Amino acid sequence: MKLIKVIISSACLLLASIAAIPAQAGSSDFSGPFISVQASANGAELSGVYTDNDGAATEGTGGKVFPAAGASIGVNIPLGPVFFIGIEGQMDFGQALISAADDAAKEANIDISARNRETWSITPGLSLSEGSAIFLRFGDTDIDLECTVGTTCPSSLSGDTLGIGSIAKIGHGLYIKAEAGYTEYGEISITNLGKGNNGSIDADPDMIYGNIQLGWQF
Repeated sequence: MKLIKVIISSACLLLASIAAIPAQAGSSDFSGPFISVQASANGAELSGVYTDNDGAATEGTGGKVFPAAGASIGVNIPLGPVFFIGIEGQMDFGQALISAADDAAKEANIDISARNRETWSITPGLSLSEGSAIFLRFGDTDIDLECTVGTTCPSSLSGDTLGIGSIAKIGHGLYIKAEAGYTEYGEISITNLGKGNNGSIDADPDMIYGNIQLGWQF
C-alpha cells in the first residue's frame, strides 16, 4: 500500500509539472556524466513473526532510524526538449544498527546491522527550467547484513527502490539533488534462536530514506 501511494503521488506531480514547464526549460542542461557525495537519513522497519522452541508464534515490529554517507556516479541522456533519463550507481559506506530485539527471557536477543548499501537505478527526469528539474528513481538495492553471534541469518538482502526528487543547479556544473524514497526488501528468515536454538524469525523488512547530494555534472 505504501508503494502504491508513492507511485500515484509521483505520477500526479509529474503531470502537474508538465503543464507548468516554461519555454526556456531544456533537457540538455542536465545531460552528461556526473559524480556526487551524499548524506541520508534512513528509517528501517522489520515486521515479522517469532516462533519459539514450543512452536508458539508472536508477531512484532522493530526498527531504527540511522544516518548514512556515500557517493554516486552516473550519466543523464536527453530524450527530447525537456525529458531525460539517467543511469546511476550509489554506494553508502559504513555500518548501522537497523533493528534490536531484547526478549524478557534473554533467549532470543538479536541485533541486525546493515552496511555497504548499493543501488543501481534508472532515473527518468523532466526539466522545469534552465536550473531545475524533477526525477523519479526506479532502482535495485543490495545491502549486507550482520546478525548477533549465535544466530543464522542472510548475509545480504535485495529490494526494489522507488524515489522522487529534484535537481537544482547552483553554478557551472555544480548541483544539489534532494530526494525521498522507499525500498521494499524481500522476506528474510533468521534461525538458531532461543533455548535449544530451535526458535526462528520470519521478517519483512522495509526502508524509507531522505537523501541530499552535492555533485558536479561534466
